[in-house]
Amino acid sequence: MGDLNLKSTTIEKSLDVASGLFNKLFGSVVEELSLRMTDNLKMFRLKNQIRNFKKIEKIVADNNITMRQINLKALVPYLEAVGLEEEESLQEAWANLMSNYIDSSKNLISHVYPDVLKQLSSNELALLEFIIVKTDLNTFTVKQFTEEEIGNVTRLNLIEERMRNDGGRGILSSNIAYPSGIFFPTRFGKSFYQACRIYAVSDQSL
Repeated sequence: MGDLNLKSTTIEKSLDVASGLFNKLFGSVVEELSLRMTDNLKMFRLKNQIRNFKKIEKIVADNNITMRQINLKALVPYLEAVGLEEEESLQEAWANLMSNYIDSSKNLISHVYPDVLKQLSSNELALLEFIIVKTDLNTFTVKQFTEEEIGNVTRLNLIEERMRNDGGRGILSSNIAYPSGIFFPTRFGKSFYQACRIYAVSDQSL
């Protein structure tokens, strides 16, 4: 299969920007990936990738980040997922996450975060954020979110539901725990959320 025929001046300029940023951020990885898009890769994927590269470039410049190369185990899932992502909140989360990966002052070494982020919708990411930062006790009855959204965020081990029991009271009591409808973030959920925020990786307040 041949490469895409990218003769448009706009596309060529965008590729130049992306290629330059790739060289700065990912070093020798550029040779392997080389931004040579095959015919079966649609143009909207390239558009979304370039859009995210520019966000990363701005974060790096605005925060004077000293960059390090990123591991392919994190880079490849990022490239695959961000090319399909058009929602602004998730584009921001991806840019923040990758900026933290390449920040030499951060000790972000886990490779699982891209796989987690690509499984979240914008509303599910908002659910996690709401539970972490919108409540004093980091717990909340999440009635405004769907069961599917709550289930997915729980499945990814980002939040847990607080259980309750009847304390052994009553004739038919068996002291069994029941769901309370109140959720709180797991340690992994907090770490993941921090990784998707600029500077939050070293923030001890969460």
